[in-house]
Amino acid sequence: MFYKLPAAKKIRVMVAGPGVNIALAFLCFLCVYGIYGVHSVEPTGRPAVSVVSDCVIPQDAKRTACQDSDQVSPARAAGLRPGDVVVSFNSQPVTSWSQLSDLIHANGDSVAAMEVERDGTQVKLQASHTIAMPRDLDGDGPKQTATVGFLGVEPESREVVTRHGLVYTMERMGEMTGHAVSSIVQLPARVYNVAQAIFGQGERAQDGPMSVIGGSRLAGEVAASTKPGLDIGGKAALLGLVVGSFNLFIGVFNLIPLLPLDGGHIAGSAFEGARRCLALRFSRPDPGHVNVARQLPVAYVIGLAMLSMSLVLMVGDIVVPLKSGL
Repeated sequence: MFYKLPAAKKIRVMVAGPGVNIALAFLCFLCVYGIYGVHSVEPTGRPAVSVVSDCVIPQDAKRTACQDSDQVSPARAAGLRPGDVVVSFNSQPVTSWSQLSDLIHANGDSVAAMEVERDGTQVKLQASHTIAMPRDLDGDGPKQTATVGFLGVEPESREVVTRHGLVYTMERMGEMTGHAVSSIVQLPARVYNVAQAIFGQGERAQDGPMSVIGGSRLAGEVAASTKPGLDIGGKAALLGLVVGSFNLFIGVFNLIPLLPLDGGHIAGSAFEGARRCLALRFSRPDPGHVNVARQLPVAYVIGLAMLSMSLVLMVGDIVVPLKSGL
């Protein structure tokens, strides 16, 4: 009988289930990071303009399209165009994008007089005022916000592909595991959000949970996507991340120390083993096996809650499905 096995053997058997899920997630992530790599967009370093904003949109505004009430961006007012290479800013020669960015930030809401190279000739632009506005500054430390000058341009950039191995994959999985634990703690509230969305009482959070139906729909959208720049390799990488994320979440969820999950059996076996070790240490009689069946009422409650949440998520994935945006 299984319950008569030594505690260590029972733990190994019960860990095997979520362990396989976590191992599959690791293989998926390792293939994505090691073969497809991590794709990022970085400035080329030249003070060349790639995009000129039409207007100034507040950072806390949840939109990207300009409205009639939005102020024209200083870059558009000055006459900057995509492809321009900034030669000088307020009579100071510019040689790199980082230097130009620092000059714009330090300019506040003062006058910005620029000279650019356009089609092989140097052009002096109409002077305009940069706008002083709060911006999130990138850095290695905590997120910081400062009021700096804003021009409304994006740099010329290039795609950089970096491939990683075991250590990077394990670091990313550690971060994802932390997010999975946080999501499990917030799961009842997130499922309630989905229930509200089903009955039209609010919008469904785009970062909320989904069922197998939602995961299948998401995988289908990725596979059928015709988005420019998303080739077969990119689709395979996205599918790999989806499969890996599902397996990692299932593995972590199964380790919750409550029946009927594997974690509940592991907790019972660990308690049994610890109790026997203490009895042996103090020369006391063997306390015997732990009767995990006593937790059946708890298992029924947890099982009913899991079934209810699964049904809500499945209905939500049909009525108010999440969109991949691809």
